[in-house]
Amino acid sequence: ILQVVESLPKGLGQWLVVDNGSSASCRELLQEHLPADRLLIVEEPLGVGGAFLAGCEQLKDHIRWICKLDGDDQFADVALEPFLAQATISGAALVKTARCNRLGWGIEPQRSLSRHWGNQLVTLVLALASGYYLLEDGTSGLFVIERSALDAARARGGLRRDHGFETALLLN
Repeated sequence: ILQVVESLPKGLGQWLVVDNGSSASCRELLQEHLPADRLLIVEEPLGVGGAFLAGCEQLKDHIRWICKLDGDDQFADVALEPFLAQATISGAALVKTARCNRLGWGIEPQRSLSRHWGNQLVTLVLALASGYYLLEDGTSGLFVIERSALDAARARGGLRRDHGFETALLLN
């Protein structure tokens, strides 16, 4: 997590680490190395989506764009600064990255066959449902979303709080 924080572009703006289930030793490291106003510790297990939404509630009202970046460093090779710049000028309200299709199994070697093929199937269904056939990884955990789009998806309901959060967000 600390490596991910160190890799954030300088001048990024407000960022926040949401700790929702780290070990005691990890939590101690986070508290030691991160400013208190940049760390949200949530004791109740919320899941990936729940933790993201809890973090969003802490953001200042004027923030227009929100980026979710997993803390496990699986996106270490993503050039975050140009990705964020392109996302915010693209005209899209939600921009996702690909995590595994182009890079193959090496990006997430611990992934089980059922999870790999399940993600592939979900991505195919999302592509068919949206008509956007270039979608490479609908379950990717790195995305940028305009706050108004997140609010609209939330208002529609159905946002999951577990690992299905990214998929439900994209569908909504």
